[in-house]
Formats: sequence, C-alpha cells, structure tokens
Amino acid sequence: MLRHNYSGLVSENGLLSLFRFQTIKFDLQVVHPYPCILKYAKVFIGDKARIEKVAQMAWTFINDSYMTNLCLEWEPEVIAVAALYLACYLVKFKAPDWTGRQPDHLNWWDQFVDNLTPDVLEEICHKILDSYNETKREETKREEEEQLNQAKAQAAARASAAPPPPPPSASRSALPPPPPPPPTPSYAPPPPPPAPSAGRLLPPPPPAGFMTINPKGFPPYPS
Repeated sequence: MLRHNYSGLVSENGLLSLFRFQTIKFDLQVVHPYPCILKYAKVFIGDKARIEKVAQMAWTFINDSYMTNLCLEWEPEVIAVAALYLACYLVKFKAPDWTGRQPDHLNWWDQFVDNLTPDVLEEICHKILDSYNETKREETKREEEEQLNQAKAQAAARASAAPPPPPPSASRSALPPPPPPPPTPSYAPPPPPPAPSAGRLLPPPPPAGFMTINPKGFPPYPS
C-alpha cells in the first residue's frame, strides 16, 4: 500500500515538473532581476540618497515578487523596471531627466525595454502589492487560530482543575414504584348442614312422666 501511494506521488510530481518545464520553455538558465536593478538605477539624475533608497526598496520588491508567478509571466528586465517604477512612486522620486536619454525616449526605461507602457508596469505593481495583502491575511488567520487554540487549552485546563459536580439528587420519578399490597384472602362461609332426608324416622317420644330436662342444657325434647 505504501509503495503504491509513493509511486502515485512520484508520478504526480513528475507531471507537475513537466508542466513547469513547458512553462519556462525548458530554459533552465534563470536570470534574476537583481543585476538589472543596479544597472537601471545608475541612469537616474538627482539626490543620491533618494536614489539609493529607491534601489533598496526595488530590491525588496524583487524578493517579494517571487511569492507570485511574475517570474513566469515576464522577463527579468520588465520585473526590474516595474520594481523601480513602484519604488519611485512610493518614495515620490521623479526622473524628468536621466543618463543616456535619446530624443525618441519618453520614459527612462525605454533605453532598456522596448514597447513597455505604464499600464503594464502598473499591472505588475498591483500584483506585487496584492502579495502583501495575501500574506497579511494569512498571518491574521494564523494568529486567530493560535488565539482560539490557546483559549481552548485554557478552558480545558480550568475544567480539569475544577472539582467534579455533585451527583444529581434522585427525583420522585426516579424512585422505584412501591410494592403492590398483599392480596386480601377471600372468606367462604361453611356449607350448610345437609337437610334430613324424608325417609329418616325420628326417635319415639319418651314415656309420660319421664324427665325431659337435658343435663347438657339443651332444650327439652318436644312432647
């Protein structure tokens, strides 16, 4: 299973690498815009301290431009001109004149790059500035996640340090039902004595003058 996943990952990386090579037209000799910054800044005429500040700021913009895909879209000369253009705008440095100016040059970068309009430079500058906004949003999101994790950890620590709550009191509905009352024994009267049958003869009465008192207190014998 691990070998299968590894082979799939390798094939996917190989395909992505092929797309990268096709994008750069298999030109593996990379030229960075840094040398162009130093070369182009020398044509400015004006305060040297401000020109150095412009060059340093443009160098920083070149560093941060690698967080975008500008290096795949434009030549290093164009990116260097855009970085200097943005730095001049932020420092408020204007270059009405420059070294090596020709009559057909309208801007200072015309002697380095042909047919490069300010609209294209502003588009590149906006992409560089957007990368800062994206980085700021990611940092803000990361800080919010860290604060949320810290709050969860503090809440869990307080919950573990607090004493356990008392058990809930038993309600009447939770008590078992009372046992049923014992069954009342049913009383049946004894059956009546059997009636004398019609064919049974009574004993003869005693003779006249015979004591008829029952010694046990029974009523006298009927005469």
